[in-house]
Amino acid sequence: MANISVLLCVICDSQAGEDAAPHMKKDSSVVLISSISGYHQHDSLAMYGVSKTALFGLTKVLAAEMAPDTRVNCVAPGYVPTHFTGYITGNQTLRKAIEDKTLLNRLGTTDDMASAVAFLASDDASYITGETLVVAGGMPSRL
Repeated sequence: MANISVLLCVICDSQAGEDAAPHMKKDSSVVLISSISGYHQHDSLAMYGVSKTALFGLTKVLAAEMAPDTRVNCVAPGYVPTHFTGYITGNQTLRKAIEDKTLLNRLGTTDDMASAVAFLASDDASYITGETLVVAGGMPSRL
């Protein structure tokens, strides 16, 4: 299952990059969305975590392929209360355990993630490419 998930991410994102590149303006930006789960695979979501780890590498490859005209970066969100994370964030014991793992002692918000993407897509990030910005309240994030 992991191989399929990773392969689909790579094929879809690589093909999308190749297809989109001729139509993108100079100094454009692509922002991929990964997850903190790319750094911390959980047993129940192992395949999801592996596919998100693959996006870190894909970000580097696409950045090299699409430079110098297009910047490619990635955002790795931490835990945000959404439909997808509802089974975790809806359980007060699990939610508290996750909040305690962040330096800010809280979960992220969709606005936190949108702000990170907007920054990477903006001219303020014009000298940033091939990087993953972890937006997880200070959760450890190293492979």
